[in-house]
Amino acid sequence: FVVKDRDTAYTPAQRSLIVMQILLRARYDETHEKAGIRRLLADGTYLDCFSLHEGSYNKPSLNGEILDRHLLYLIWARPSQWYKRQPLWLIRRYFGDKVGLYFAWLGFYTKCLYAPAIVGLLCFMYGVGSLDSEDNIPSKEICDPNVAGIIFIIIYI
Repeated sequence: FVVKDRDTAYTPAQRSLIVMQILLRARYDETHEKAGIRRLLADGTYLDCFSLHEGSYNKPSLNGEILDRHLLYLIWARPSQWYKRQPLWLIRRYFGDKVGLYFAWLGFYTKCLYAPAIVGLLCFMYGVGSLDSEDNIPSKEICDPNVAGIIFIIIYI
């Protein structure tokens, strides 16, 4: 490939994939029979293989450029940003398509659970509020120390 601008030609996820493919195909002996990082991992030469992140997460690069990792930290991976929408475009660019799709699904699933969580919380509050009322016979039977053991024995048998 003829690349005019090395920094913008590939996303960080694509660069990590290219490096991994090179490591998988690299020959490391004179006979060219043994190849790849997986073989080196299986032999015990290396303990593990991880792709490195670009730059520091908590400060810009040395030339002042804001890298994707630092930008993800600023707008996504901080506790103070819990209420904001996920930057799916940046997650996909930095980590790849599969991870971006995973976080898109996770955000959708979390939003779908809002209604059941509210209903469950209301049911719990109603149960706590009606614990001392005369109409709540099951709670009185379960919380009564004289009757609770008998109920457990009946359920267990």
